[in-house]
Amino acid sequence: MTQPRPNAAELLDAVREFLEGDLLPTLDGRLRFHTRVAVNVLETVGRELRHGPAGDLASLDPTC
Repeated sequence: MTQPRPNAAELLDAVREFLEGDLLPTLDGRLRFHTRVAVNVLETVGRELRHGPAGDLASLDPTC
């Protein structure tokens, strides 16, 4: 019996968790900054996959 394959959002989450939890604490300076940028990009793409492009805009609107 095979296990279900992770979907794109789950794969993004796994990479983000690795970067943020394992790699980021070991970095400083320029590499830390660029890793943080990559984490933010993965979060944005993950939100868009789950909720569509409007999902990201809704997070900016305090009335939502």
